[in-house]
Amino acid sequence: MASKDWLPVALGPATSAISPSGKTPDRESPQSAPRFDVFLSYQRTDQEAVKYLARRFREAGLQAWLDRWSLIPGEPWQEAVEKALDDCATCAVFWGPRGLGPWQNEEMRAALERRVPERSHRVIPVLLPGCPEPEKAKMPSFLKRVTWVDFRKGLDDSDAFKNLVAGIQGIAPGSDGDNA
Repeated sequence: MASKDWLPVALGPATSAISPSGKTPDRESPQSAPRFDVFLSYQRTDQEAVKYLARRFREAGLQAWLDRWSLIPGEPWQEAVEKALDDCATCAVFWGPRGLGPWQNEEMRAALERRVPERSHRVIPVLLPGCPEPEKAKMPSFLKRVTWVDFRKGLDDSDAFKNLVAGIQGIAPGSDGDNA
């Protein structure tokens, strides 16, 4: 799954490969794999929006696992997705105008199942532009009970992005001095 330079091939070679845990990976061991900050679960119709946000994550210093960047042609993708879910501290479930796709539903359910014994694992619903009101989105009950991030105003919504980054990092977004 990882290139010999430790990062996914599409991200290019690492100049100073340090994992989010602060440890330098063992480049000699083929078993060493990066631990990503966030797994991006999305329906194909929302792919461009998710790729846009993934590029913003990279600019913010976060490592996102995106199938289009990380799957190796010729290798089984289902096992790679399962491993990626295990290697990510957080799973962002993107909810667009068409709701969840069938494989995305499987990813979301696997992430929620992991969250039960592993309370530090976060599953974040992310509402994309065109998504209906959360009450009308027919979101699964287990996903409804966690705080979502709302990009329905647009993908450049700086507050939504700040909230999503904070959620991925497992911290409160703070108020930045406003009176909210």
